[in-house]
Amino acid sequence: MPIRPFPAGLTVGVDLCSIDRCRQIITKSTETGRAPHRKSPLYRLCQRIFTPYEHTKFCATYNLKQHQIGTDEGFIDRVSHFLAGRFAAKEAVIKAVTWRKVSFDMIIIKYHARGHPYAIVLDKPYGDYPSTVRPGPGPDDGPDDCSRMDGQHVQLSISHDGAYATAVCLAPDTTELSEESTDSDVHDRLGQNNEDDDGLFEGLGVSSKDMDGEHEDNKTPR
Repeated sequence: MPIRPFPAGLTVGVDLCSIDRCRQIITKSTETGRAPHRKSPLYRLCQRIFTPYEHTKFCATYNLKQHQIGTDEGFIDRVSHFLAGRFAAKEAVIKAVTWRKVSFDMIIIKYHARGHPYAIVLDKPYGDYPSTVRPGPGPDDGPDDCSRMDGQHVQLSISHDGAYATAVCLAPDTTELSEESTDSDVHDRLGQNNEDDDGLFEGLGVSSKDMDGEHEDNKTPR
């Protein structure tokens, strides 16, 4: 009997991120050896993880002014948890969307009315859309629901436990792989996505592998 195909056209992506690593990055001193005009580590990390729309929402939620994290340990902990969850979620989306190349600036994470997260995988980078289409609070921005943007809705689950944040993404498989396609085709696309991720953290002294920590599951090929 031949091997039966998976009955649903779905793909799954899973990732985890070290919460402590995020904490180390955002609390790094901005004074020693840095020019006065340099942005804070928190600002630069946000620029790498978020789209401008998500960045604005993040600052409003945590009432951040000039991206100064302060010294409140409880506040630092909450921000670290949130950033680690967002990083893991976007990595999970990239792993689930195997049929095309995806970058962090093509993913918007939002919430359903009941509070469950989901993601929109845009057809092109966020910055390539005109301001009248991009969601935001400005008078010239599009609606907050991103309804004027082109993309694919995917499901997300984000969780935190101990020193790690983890996320799972469930996405529709639109590849319709032919019999000639091989597992290496998918691995090649994933490998290209993960090579690009390392550039996100240039200047912060961290790579995407550092963010993943030393969990055993991350030792398998992506």
